[in-house]
Amino acid sequence: MKILRSILPEPRVGDDADQMFRNFNTLRESIFRFDMKEDQKIYEHICDFTLSHGHLPTQSTLIGYFESNNYHDETDRVRQVGAYKTVLYRGDFISEIEREVEEARILQISTAMNDAKTIIKQGLEIKEGRQRISLRGVRDAGRHLSNKIALLMTPTFGSRIGGEAMTDGDDFMEEYEKAKDQTVEILPNTGLEIIDNALGGFRRKELYIIAGFTGHMKSRTALNWVYNQAVFGGLSCLYFSLEMHYSQCRRAIVSFHSMHPKFRDLRVALGIHGPKSPDIGLDPQRIRSGSLNDDEEMFLREVLKDLKHGVEEGIYGKIHFEVADPDSLDFTVEDLRTKAELVMQKDPFKTLVVDHALLMSSRMRTTSTTDKLNEVIRDLKKTAMGFNRGQGIPILCLFQINREGFKAAEKNNGTYNLTHLSYANEAERSADVVIASWYNDEMREKGTIKYQCLKSRDQAPFETFEAQTVWPSGRILNMAQNFNLGGPAPSKDPLDNVLKEG
Repeated sequence: MKILRSILPEPRVGDDADQMFRNFNTLRESIFRFDMKEDQKIYEHICDFTLSHGHLPTQSTLIGYFESNNYHDETDRVRQVGAYKTVLYRGDFISEIEREVEEARILQISTAMNDAKTIIKQGLEIKEGRQRISLRGVRDAGRHLSNKIALLMTPTFGSRIGGEAMTDGDDFMEEYEKAKDQTVEILPNTGLEIIDNALGGFRRKELYIIAGFTGHMKSRTALNWVYNQAVFGGLSCLYFSLEMHYSQCRRAIVSFHSMHPKFRDLRVALGIHGPKSPDIGLDPQRIRSGSLNDDEEMFLREVLKDLKHGVEEGIYGKIHFEVADPDSLDFTVEDLRTKAELVMQKDPFKTLVVDHALLMSSRMRTTSTTDKLNEVIRDLKKTAMGFNRGQGIPILCLFQINREGFKAAEKNNGTYNLTHLSYANEAERSADVVIASWYNDEMREKGTIKYQCLKSRDQAPFETFEAQTVWPSGRILNMAQNFNLGGPAPSKDPLDNVLKEG
């Protein structure tokens, strides 16, 4: 009752209409829902009236409307709420919304847990869209409970997911002022200047695709980018690795950090590279096999200590890896979103990476790879737009180009076009940006990788360029970043399959 009363102005008792209008805007941004159907109907009419007239209706205006339409229950409810004397403003109003939302969550989680017990013991039929599906057993119960928990864990005050655009000028200007103030939000970027200058960073609600043939460093590219975001941008990331296990991912990040310029003097002192040699880091293959020498082990401990200190001091962002569930043959975008939103509540992050699309499962059973991939990519775009109740998230998805596309590009000096994504044409339609990587034996020997922009929805595409690859760490840098390009040429399989490209 307190919440509804605080958006029902009555001038004759001295209500502050301006503050109540602010209350109304705050309430619109929240996930709060009225329990009583009369309260919900009153609120819906308040929304319609306010959007049409630009101010809240008074209690007498509401009573007149409901009486004229013979809504007697709503008329009586307006009078009952209007007689309530306590009106809340600003922080008090926000606190009351949070309190009531929390009470609703307690009831909903109790119901969800009881449903999970029923699913385990005897099964339960639920409605999903227009269909009714039967759930039975521990796995169905766990998935059902996870989905419910994800909904409950969404923030009380999130991004708006709807509105009337023609009359929404005040909110539009607020959004514009935030965009103008570059200190409001630092956007995730790749660390490669040509890409970052063209795109201006990864933006919420957008889907970014890295496309390439198997072995063309898609995973290595994504790992480099999230490392750059965390260490040089201070931004956290959630990385779903459906092919590499956690130890492989972690080892790659540690190896990248061992090449950080801050350690150059220490590396030289330990003889890891010479004073006039290019920066190189620890070899992941030797880390994996435990064959570092004593000086390298000491250096490894310094690298690990710096990573931990950087996160604890808020200098570095976090890189949270989630790998495929070994007990599950299917992992859908719905599963991914549920897990990601749970992680978001504990450790907020700025970017979500999916490595890679071909290993995701579709919601609907299909024997066609094209249909499966198209559904996965559509669902990823929807997730980017609607993540965390409409707040949105940039999603970076790795996409494997098939052999036909690779052969065509090979005849054209390693140049792709969007037709090479045609076996999953949703990649072209749904993605906001498509970046292709090209890597062959010749480039391996000279220590480079090529990137090209196949699509950029809102910005001009960047020109095709080559970046530097530095082995054995596998860092990808701007061509002028490491003072002596190249460094030691890698072997044919420099990491002994530590990182298997999808």
